Amino acid sequence: MVDAYLDQVRRMLADADAGEREELVTTVREHIEESLAQLDRPATTADVREILDKLGPVDDLVAVWERGGEQRLARSEDREGLGVGIVAVTLGVIALTSIIINPFLSLALGVAAVIVGLIGTRRHPARRVLYRVGASLGALGLAASMVVLATSVAVRDQPMDNEPAVPAEPPDG
Repeated sequence: MVDAYLDQVRRMLADADAGEREELVTTVREHIEESLAQLDRPATTADVREILDKLGPVDDLVAVWERGGEQRLARSEDREGLGVGIVAVTLGVIALTSIIINPFLSLALGVAAVIVGLIGTRRHPARRVLYRVGASLGALGLAASMVVLATSVAVRDQPMDNEPAVPAEPPDG
């Protein structure tokens, strides 16, 4: 399937400089191989099809390349995952800032930020730092909310200064 796609690219660029044509074919092949390598399991035909679908029809790919769009293609790939990465960081920040107001909410948001951050790190290597920041903030929010919750439970279970440690017995009489 990949070879057929790349052969189609070669055919469409038959009139182009051979070096430039092979450079594009190599770039596309490397992109496909990197995308497949990012999977946490053996690649299936559906995985390959999805990657080729993301690249788009060969006609569009060649048209972008012919307009000097190799840089534009790379930039659009870099933007992939940006929105979700920002969500991961936002969840982590809210988890940290909501600890005092609602540590239970902070706990849930911290878990969400860690999950989104870890999944995003694997799926979008170009945005790895962004996702790691989100996961780290989430982990900090998670840990801090657990400390606040544990402290509040410990404080609640301690007797107050004006309360007797042992209940007073009524006087005999």
